Amino acid sequence: MHPTDEVRGRDGPSAPVHSPVSNDVKKRAAEFFSVWGELAGKNDRALAIVCLADMDRLLKLLLEAFLVDPAEEGLFEPHSPLGPVSAKIRMAYHLGLVTGTERDNLHQLNKIRHRFAHDVVSSFDDQDIADRCANLAFPDDLEESVHLKMQEPVNRFIAATLLLYYSLQFRALLARGDKRGSPDELGPSDLSEVHNGLRNVALLRRQEDC
Repeated sequence: MHPTDEVRGRDGPSAPVHSPVSNDVKKRAAEFFSVWGELAGKNDRALAIVCLADMDRLLKLLLEAFLVDPAEEGLFEPHSPLGPVSAKIRMAYHLGLVTGTERDNLHQLNKIRHRFAHDVVSSFDDQDIADRCANLAFPDDLEESVHLKMQEPVNRFIAATLLLYYSLQFRALLARGDKRGSPDELGPSDLSEVHNGLRNVALLRRQEDC
């Protein structure tokens, strides 16, 4: 297991969550998988771009489920802090919303998409793209059960995307239960501590002036 394969809570790493994925998520994943399957072997460039568009959308949903009014601040606009998919990946990881392996796979997929977006004649058979696909991490039991099929770069790309499709939607459901809220305003007891601190600072300054 990857050393950071745990969803971290406020008090440190928590145990991995094992819960069934809803039927709706399964149905939607099957629909997207059908689209990806149609593109595989026919249009590698379209496959990579479509898959990463889905990942970008799901990362946005995940962060929206957790953050305080992110849309109000325009955080996801193209030139805003969380506009790029790479920024969403880093933020989701550092908030403890995705595991280290998920983060690494997302970065690999994004680099593959970037190559396809800037080179119209690229394919999954290109060595650098095939190497990135080989670096995608999967649970050991999945690697072993479909070993031969998983040797093909495009198959690894699709499998990694499908796993992330499931996990990001599930993690968004978890994030809604721990959504951030604005802190309470300071109360009278808090303000009295502030006043005491200011008085102490004033006394120290007077003593220094004497």
